[in-house]
Amino acid sequence: MYGSLLAGSVVAGAGGGDHPLAPLDLGIAVLAAFPPSVPAFAGALLGWPANVVSWLALVVAVAGGVLWAVVATAQAGAGRSVVVLSACVNLVLGLAIVGVKSLVLH
Repeated sequence: MYGSLLAGSVVAGAGGGDHPLAPLDLGIAVLAAFPPSVPAFAGALLGWPANVVSWLALVVAVAGGVLWAVVATAQAGAGRSVVVLSACVNLVLGLAIVGVKSLVLH
């Protein structure tokens, strides 16, 4: 979801014309939340420890964020370098979240 918004803002800022961003759709938020919930639900059903389940859900969420960013940027018609930049920015943001989680837990 955040990747979609970032990609839209990058593409809108890179173009020379007027490119209003579409308002956030609730369907996008639901789709973004679904992939991390699957391993969390499956891990809970299998009786995995809560810390393993939370890390697995976080990894899936970060990977999903990067994938959303790449797809949204590519669909917006951005060049390859902007797609790569969008993926890198989202990966760094995701890894920052992982780092904060690690600091909080230890």
